[in-house]
Amino acid sequence: MRKYAICDIELLDEVDAEGELVFDFGQVLESGRATIRISNDGLLFIAKWEGDTPVFLNDVDTYTHAEILTELQGSNWTTAE
Repeated sequence: MRKYAICDIELLDEVDAEGELVFDFGQVLESGRATIRISNDGLLFIAKWEGDTPVFLNDVDTYTHAEILTELQGSNWTTAE
């Protein structure tokens, strides 16, 4: 089952004690920064994955597909037409 998380954009630049990036695109369905969905204010992004939750996402809320669709209806994720 596919799972989703809304994360602070700073997570993409966070590094561990060895200086390696914490966020591993190899463990999520996005392939890089160009493929993530970023909120309108630029402060949040959505990560999606299947299977076990990646360790670097253990401290964020997890959403089902239906739940993330509800979240995405908020003004920070939609554009006025």
